[in-house]
Amino acid sequence: MSYRESSILASLLITLGIWGNYTWGVINLYQQELLSTEAMYGLLLSAVIYTIFLEILLQTILAIIKHKEANDKSDERDNIISMRANSYAYKVLVVGSFCVTLYILFPVIAKFTFSMPGLAKEYEIMHLIIAFALLAEITCSLVKLIAYRRGY
Repeated sequence: MSYRESSILASLLITLGIWGNYTWGVINLYQQELLSTEAMYGLLLSAVIYTIFLEILLQTILAIIKHKEANDKSDERDNIISMRANSYAYKVLVVGSFCVTLYILFPVIAKFTFSMPGLAKEYEIMHLIIAFALLAEITCSLVKLIAYRRGY
């Protein structure tokens, strides 16, 4: 596996692991009726800090292990793969923006879809934005990994 593939895979696993844990924590707090802004701040802050720390650590380790490949400049194939992956991620973000806009504009529909008692509407919107941003990031990473595996 090349350095770029390893780097993308490490980032994807970090994203899935930490943000999956964050989502699981929010769901548990919601089920136990302990969901509050303070609890969410704690979960969100720890998820961001762990993500930054693990990204720095794993990317540094990968760069040390594969130091020759880490210094290579991206070629045309890398740029095409990146553009294609960003295109798919952008489409996910557009759909997410549309869904969040509908959620804001039609509060009657929002009551039946994503209501979290005890939280202000702004926090529900924040979670929708985070969810779609993470989904876009995961989409981008998966498209890149598939393209590198196929060789184009």
